Amino acid sequence: MSDGVDRSQTSRRRVLRAAGVAGTAFVATPAAARGDGRQREVTIRNGRAQPVFADANVIREDVWVETNLDTDGSGSPDRVHVEVARPADTGPDNQLPVVVQPSPYYGGLNRGSSHRMDEELYVPPESDARASAGTGDPVITSEDDLLEFTGTAADTIGPSAYETEFLPKGFAWAYAASIGTERSTGCPSIGGPTEIEGIETVVDWFNGRATAYDSRVGGSPVEATWTGGATGMLGVSYNGTLPNGVAATGVDGLETIVPIAAISSWYDYYRSNGAVIATGPGAGSAMDTDSLFDAIITRSNPSVCDASRQDLVDGQERLTGNRNDFWDERDYVHDVDDVEAAVFAVHGLDDTNVKTRNVARWYDALTAGDGEHSHRMWLMQAAHADPIQHHPEPWIDTLNVWLTHWLHEQGDAIDDIPTATVERSAGGLDTYDAWPHQAVERVDVTPLSIADGPGMLTVQPTIGDPEPESFVDDPSVPTTSLVETFDSPYAVVYRTEPLQSAVHVSGTIEPRLALASDEPAALVTVVLVEYDPSDEAHIVSRGWMNATNADSLYESERISAKLPGQSVTFPMQAVDHVFEPDHRLGLVVRSSDYDFTRRPSHQPELQLIPGWSTFELPVVGGRDAFREANGN
Repeated sequence: MSDGVDRSQTSRRRVLRAAGVAGTAFVATPAAARGDGRQREVTIRNGRAQPVFADANVIREDVWVETNLDTDGSGSPDRVHVEVARPADTGPDNQLPVVVQPSPYYGGLNRGSSHRMDEELYVPPESDARASAGTGDPVITSEDDLLEFTGTAADTIGPSAYETEFLPKGFAWAYAASIGTERSTGCPSIGGPTEIEGIETVVDWFNGRATAYDSRVGGSPVEATWTGGATGMLGVSYNGTLPNGVAATGVDGLETIVPIAAISSWYDYYRSNGAVIATGPGAGSAMDTDSLFDAIITRSNPSVCDASRQDLVDGQERLTGNRNDFWDERDYVHDVDDVEAAVFAVHGLDDTNVKTRNVARWYDALTAGDGEHSHRMWLMQAAHADPIQHHPEPWIDTLNVWLTHWLHEQGDAIDDIPTATVERSAGGLDTYDAWPHQAVERVDVTPLSIADGPGMLTVQPTIGDPEPESFVDDPSVPTTSLVETFDSPYAVVYRTEPLQSAVHVSGTIEPRLALASDEPAALVTVVLVEYDPSDEAHIVSRGWMNATNADSLYESERISAKLPGQSVTFPMQAVDHVFEPDHRLGLVVRSSDYDFTRRPSHQPELQLIPGWSTFELPVVGGRDAFREANGN
């Protein structure tokens, strides 16, 4: 057994930097002798690593990195299985940086148990006793639609598409199976501190601060002499979430991460402002942390992790949907000040699995209004997707510049990567100097009711006491049909005039609604819609809130039944969308959302006061641009 992980040591890479030793990430690295006796070297042209190792033999080796954890109570430290792929000619005198694709999926997936969404809402009691809500028996679901790279069908995990592209360019590649999965020991914690520490320890091993062995149990020590310690991480969804968590530890040696469709807050993944939400539309059931645990625990003898699973059930607070310490320790945004790695955040604007609030909130915290930051953003017109499949050529070229800069040799080519790259609906790529767009201003838009048809949206001040508008909850009606029904009793619709010029919304919309309800608990859904000239609707974004959390996400309180009710303010899912001329921008308010929220059987009637409510929109060009386009 090793003496454990010693993070007080300076990373191997920093030692080499200080000593000026060849083989660090900042020099051309000597490689194997070729057939003509010359040495192969990492070659960089125009800021891009070249495929000089394309004809090299690849060594694949398995190691188990020992952690300071014992999450399965075995009495022995947990070990993380890592498959390493590197050119055969690497070694102490010809070191390469390494890119890690961590994952809980390399052992495959079990059929997971999901929770029914046809459940009653939690009703905060008038006394201190907790009232019950529907929890329902779990249902069994298949996880076949998960996009993440789960390894090859062979005995090895790799090669992934990214390894195939970048190992020939002088990047060693590694696949780390998170604790409790595949051939790693320990127990999963679904984004919790122990799971993150397990992957963090792999970075420690690359930098000489941890010990790896050639066997899952016992074995001989293995040193990573083939790397100088410069480490990057990359992955999609959960595989990109783990890099977010590790970066938030500030571990020395992690130079960059590329989280794609990744979670930054597990609360924002499974909850939205107090509302329990689904990770995909219309299924009638939804996963939670216990469900995902069931899907990924692929280690041998999984029953030793029963207590870890129960910790998830107890901590996730599915009854109320409230935040608590369990969710806070799985919110990496809270530790953003510790991030030292350069972050290239990638996300699909239509992602209904890992929704856009995860990337928007993470990127906003990373940049914090600082125009001199080193981070980048890439947004696609895609769902839960990987840009290597969506835009392979520009993406691989951009990623080559990024990884070369942070792991091989810093240069000017990085300046060619825009701060934000955003795909438009027609397929072109726009570039910004910031995200949200640098010319965004927050605009308060007021909804007003009119006698017939949908209401209107205006930036003009309102006078007098507006009449409330009522709508009744009916979770059986899909939102896709409600947004095109202007006289429905189940929603209220507000729209601009046909736009005289394009309106570009970039960022997070925040509704501030004056609401009352005849029931003590109710959900609120707001939908951003684009209407074409024939009134065909396209849903752009949604937002959800449990109105019992209007004052705090940590506590539930009964909703006021009397007007003027209470102010319900919450962030929607982030958006970057251009509304075309002659189209209308619409905002639709309903209670529960058939596609994403719980579907309670009771049907509260809600009242909204339009003139006392506003929608804060992030508009490029601000109030003047919106007013010019809308005509009021």
